[in-house]
Amino acid sequence: MPANQSFVENLNAVWATPYGVAAKFIFIGGILLLFLLMVTRQKMTILDALLAIVGFKPVQHRDKLFNVLHLSVIGIPLALFALAM
Repeated sequence: MPANQSFVENLNAVWATPYGVAAKFIFIGGILLLFLLMVTRQKMTILDALLAIVGFKPVQHRDKLFNVLHLSVIGIPLALFALAM
């Protein structure tokens, strides 16, 4: 079933706004920072860190920095998308 053309146009318009571009870069940068944090501070292997980012493996002994970064990777792009709409 094809997507409604107006929906696709609206979604592309949101991605094209400065808020949409900022949300995309914050999300991608935050995921990379979470990966580096898991490998360096949590002493996880690269495979375990990738599995944890995808959601297949729990992260043991999460510290405050990890929780703040995790919240900001989810919350800030969602708020920017809400502003863009």
